[in-house]
Amino acid sequence: SSSSSLLQFQELFSHLRRHSRMADLNINYWNQAQFPEFSTLTKSIETRELLDALCHSLIDTGAIRQQRLLAEAHRRSFAAVRRSHPCDWSMSLWCVFRSRDVALKIASCFVDKRDCEGLRTASRAFATFVDEVSSAMVRPKVLVWGGDELAFGAVNIFDPVAKMWHTFPSAHQYREEAASAVINGRIYVCGGDRDNSDDSDDPFSPLTSLDSFDPCHGIWQTLPPMSQGRSCHAVAVVGVRLYVCGGISDGRLESAEYFDTSTNTWTSLPAMCRPRSDAGAAVIRKHVYMVGGDDDSDTSAERLLPIGNWQELPDMNHRRVQCATAVIADRLYVYSGNRPSVERFDP
Repeated sequence: SSSSSLLQFQELFSHLRRHSRMADLNINYWNQAQFPEFSTLTKSIETRELLDALCHSLIDTGAIRQQRLLAEAHRRSFAAVRRSHPCDWSMSLWCVFRSRDVALKIASCFVDKRDCEGLRTASRAFATFVDEVSSAMVRPKVLVWGGDELAFGAVNIFDPVAKMWHTFPSAHQYREEAASAVINGRIYVCGGDRDNSDDSDDPFSPLTSLDSFDPCHGIWQTLPPMSQGRSCHAVAVVGVRLYVCGGISDGRLESAEYFDTSTNTWTSLPAMCRPRSDAGAAVIRKHVYMVGGDDDSDTSAERLLPIGNWQELPDMNHRRVQCATAVIADRLYVYSGNRPSVERFDP
């Protein structure tokens, strides 16, 4: 009953006050014995146990809801911090989360989007800007997709933390010589050759399709197609844009275009300085670099300027096809590509 609960709470409070007075006497005793640290620790632990018992009793009897108790404790704690650190408190969470860098730092504390649903619900500002930094919400994983036709039916993802492989649905169609890149935690796969083995005159047909895979939910999404079919092409990422360059259709291509993932639209770019297939691609300071390609004498390189035109660069020392590229400290490293060597370009 309510009267018995009230008596129980009064007894707990009385016991807590008596305990506090006894603890003060104990502190004086231990101070005389030169053990102040031990006495203070004992008082803190025993007082905390009594407070925990009081809180559980209040919650169990329905005198107060746990959420309200925690909210009040948080309010008091936050008020104490404000008193300790006086400043301009007129700003809101909206002002804080308007900064992409702030949202990124907070988002990176979570394993994935589902773990921050509470904060997304509490702050519309955070919910708005968290999508821009969604790549920080995805725990680093290794995705293996494609290969030969026998491996087509599965997308395998390895979680290095859990040390486990997970299998997800395959893409919508089989393709070879496609290109892929990751933007904001999603993998984008474009172009490639469709198997037309039944057609002896044209066994392979370049695809225009673009698909994206969301590893958080394990689903594929079909996106607007490219302006033309491509295989053996190169891709690069600048911000939220997927740049697709060169490749093979009826012949080697010099055309290029980019897909804006924020608007789901394609935009054509000026033609490259020369046709390229099986070339290498990289990005340095938002400039797209293209190197080498499937040509008997292709040691050439070029880059896309901010004004939208391609600029020829000094030739590489060796011809390279299907080479690997990497950027370290704003320098472009090109490796292999039918030659076991490395060279570096300093822009």
